[in-house]
Amino acid sequence: MQIKKIVLVAISILILSFRMGDYTLIKSIPINATFLTTDHFSNCYIITENQLNIYDSMGKYIANYSDKTLGELTSIDATNPMKLQLFYRDFRKIITLDNKLAYTTSIKLNDLDIQQPIVICNSYNNALWIYDQQDFQLKRIESSLQISQQSGNISQTLGYNIKPTSMLEDNKWLYMNNPETGILVFDYYGSYYKTIPIKNIVSFQIIENKLVYYKENSFMSYDMHSFLEQAITMPKAATPLLYPRIEKQRYYSLEKSQVELFSF
Repeated sequence: MQIKKIVLVAISILILSFRMGDYTLIKSIPINATFLTTDHFSNCYIITENQLNIYDSMGKYIANYSDKTLGELTSIDATNPMKLQLFYRDFRKIITLDNKLAYTTSIKLNDLDIQQPIVICNSYNNALWIYDQQDFQLKRIESSLQISQQSGNISQTLGYNIKPTSMLEDNKWLYMNNPETGILVFDYYGSYYKTIPIKNIVSFQIIENKLVYYKENSFMSYDMHSFLEQAITMPKAATPLLYPRIEKQRYYSLEKSQVELFSF
């Protein structure tokens, strides 16, 4: 059984290497951006200050959304492209858009007594996870705008304060990037489970049980079953990358003044 497991792991690594081997530049988009993410249709979402811009899988511009009354747009969760969640941290507000970037609803986190939201992400059944720095808790907000789960004081559980930069949910597990200590993993109820000791990373994704992340100018894959790490070959960038991402047969790189889109 152990030999079979090793063989299967080796095969999966070879497949990943092969799939990421050859790149063809599809388009360079000249843009001064602060954030980039993608959805499972390979659409690309780019933030420039308070504006969200969306491009399709061939780099064709589709639309934009902007609300200058809310200040800087902090992040967007596009894991459900039919329900995009735009987070305005300074105003403690979340705006929901449909796949055409049409406004559908908003959440004023002050109304839920969430005073210091730091990061958010989509959750199953149209819910949201939010980390509130005020009381050091993860809070799950249902579509009815009721808080259904709270983690308790995470700092007390861990024995240190956390400063998360992003989080995402995958298969009902919640992954929070705390650069000083690694990826914190929480269960269905928001209870702390473990820490994956990958520190000081810029961004990460989870693809088929692999944690894909960017650190120190390297793109890496960490298998969460075998615990094996592997470097992923990527095109050379003219400047340091901010948010490299993989989506199906697409590779995206956000540099200082452009976004490049490749097929592989």
